[in-house]
Amino acid sequence: MVMNMYSKSSDTSQTRALLLERLNFRYPNNTTEVEEDNTIIVRLPSATVDTEFVISLYEDYGIVECNGLDNESMGLVRELQVEVDDIYLHYV
Repeated sequence: MVMNMYSKSSDTSQTRALLLERLNFRYPNNTTEVEEDNTIIVRLPSATVDTEFVISLYEDYGIVECNGLDNESMGLVRELQVEVDDIYLHYV
């Protein structure tokens, strides 16, 4: 995977761009960006029900939420939150 060059920045647009790049690589065709409020939506098929994950990006942190409460969706919330936390740790 070839990543664009990113540096430390508190610019939420850079955070969003880096996260979208990672998510589009990991989950192609399942990621939607909502420009107005720095939100990214990831829709993933599940064994039980399709799950929508909402990632809200703020200046100092990001939060992952979902509409599913089964073990599979909660595991994916943790995976996505690790990605978000990694970006904030290394690039924000």
